[in-house]
Amino acid sequence: MKIFKILFLTILTISIVSCGDDDDAGNDVGGSADLVGTWNAVSVNYTGTTLTEANGLSIQADFVGEGMNIDYTLDFTSNPNELTSNGTYDIELTTTILDETTTQTFTNIEFASTGEWLLDGDQMTVTADGVTTVVTVVELTATSLILNIVDVQTQTTGEATITVTTDSTLIYNR
Repeated sequence: MKIFKILFLTILTISIVSCGDDDDAGNDVGGSADLVGTWNAVSVNYTGTTLTEANGLSIQADFVGEGMNIDYTLDFTSNPNELTSNGTYDIELTTTILDETTTQTFTNIEFASTGEWLLDGDQMTVTADGVTTVVTVVELTATSLILNIVDVQTQTTGEATITVTTDSTLIYNR
């Protein structure tokens, strides 16, 4: 159960601080001016692995999360560069541990936070509540924003070390 709590907190943290932009050749990405405004979330999906190591043993859990009932927005402003998120969503989480698969649904995950953003090419740095996250902007047009976040978090509790690696793709429109 601890693995699920850590996984849930990791996904929540990722969701709270996710945002992005890019100017990379070969990608359909606009500039900072295209980013400013309100974006409506339409998709929240992720995959990942939780590795728990304790007393010389390792257990790996693979997971896939799919967003449902998505009702949140991101608001980007400039001068100052602030990001505000607001709303909720549900996640259906499918986890496989030792060839056993389970599916759980987490409902009404709050998505409310305020932070600062800084854009450098296709990398956006978002700082909220003292946590800094780097987000890759896969696509930015006048109506579409696709973000990718790869996050690795490690926590040691007693003799156990838990490492959660998550690869998230978030899609917005306006």
